[in-house]
Amino acid sequence: MKRFKNLSLFVLNLLILSALMAFVPGDSGDCTMYIASSKGATMELKNYSRKGKLQNIVRLNISDKTEANGKVMLNVDYAYYDKKDKDVKAKGKYKAVCENGVFKFEFGALTPVAGQQKGKNMKIEMESDYLDIPANPSVGQTLKNGTLTMKVQAEGMPNMFNTKIAMTDRKVVGLEKVTTPAGTFDCVKITYNSEMKMSFIKTRSRTVEWFAKGVGLVRSEFYNKRGKMAGYTILTKLKK
Repeated sequence: MKRFKNLSLFVLNLLILSALMAFVPGDSGDCTMYIASSKGATMELKNYSRKGKLQNIVRLNISDKTEANGKVMLNVDYAYYDKKDKDVKAKGKYKAVCENGVFKFEFGALTPVAGQQKGKNMKIEMESDYLDIPANPSVGQTLKNGTLTMKVQAEGMPNMFNTKIAMTDRKVVGLEKVTTPAGTFDCVKITYNSEMKMSFIKTRSRTVEWFAKGVGLVRSEFYNKRGKMAGYTILTKLKK
């Protein structure tokens, strides 16, 4: 069961990675993107335990970009590596859209996940609401809540495990500069509560995120229901 819990938290982390944009003059009008939006742009993020030990690495690539009727659409591929940067533990893609000045993103479905043990493979099917980040955020601003539904089927098991993650009380709590190995960025600071239900297990947590226009997620921190940090993510590489 611990394995499924960790996997669900990973999916929640990938959802966090999704918000990425910056206004590109003459490129998309009023569309402000919290992501490096050029085709071929790449990002690397590393996840750490609360004690600062590397847990895994996530790499993202803007594989395609289309513009039509005032809408900008991005296809974002991701790969999730172990802490030794050797084995691919998961890979897949999601979509990011900017329309009418609002940036939003969602996951696709059927993401194959390679287990840590040989012969242990899983399939994940995900559906999520669009989440948004305003072009000109203000402290205290309330943001849209969202839900992520995930179905996991392990090799040799006939039934799928259902997991639902509800994100509530999303709001802007600050505008701050954040420094990581990838550089120093002007960020919007967002917090939200999340509740994950998986079979008979229910967990609650709180997340703090820092996003930069034209970059995406710069840093995130995860706290358990007692308010203690459980882990954090930082942007380590960026190529626009």
